[in-house]
Amino acid sequence: MYYIQGSFYKRSDLFYMTQNNARSVGAVIFALGGLVFSGYLSFEKLFAGSCAFDSTCPTFIGYPACYFGFAMFFVLAALSFALVASETGKLMIARFIAWISTAGALFALYFSLYEIPVFLSGGSVMRMPPSCVIGLFFYLGALYFSVRIARGARTNL
Repeated sequence: MYYIQGSFYKRSDLFYMTQNNARSVGAVIFALGGLVFSGYLSFEKLFAGSCAFDSTCPTFIGYPACYFGFAMFFVLAALSFALVASETGKLMIARFIAWISTAGALFALYFSLYEIPVFLSGGSVMRMPPSCVIGLFFYLGALYFSVRIARGARTNL
């Protein structure tokens, strides 16, 4: 038993708390990475009028897909910071992150299926993977950490 900040903890509880905080930080890193990346894409499209990285710049209901990605990553980043800061309710926050990450991953996958053949055929002058594929990577990272947190929180109630 260990005494920390007025409470007694078992060794397994301390390991769970440390492991869960590392997972929360992982979710923050992926959410912030996606926020910065989609923010850059949105900034380029909004103010420069062109797509960054010479990408195909897919649209969704008439607006660039990167705008929607930015909005979803903004919500993910806010929830990830709330996950790190909260002492209770981690399971609920992790589930919200998982649902939004899943929706974002499906959104990015849909547009990636359009961008990948263009990229592989050489029809675009992109020098890096398509932007929706990179966004998909960030969504899957946030999803992975949120599912791990939710499983850990559920078993340690």
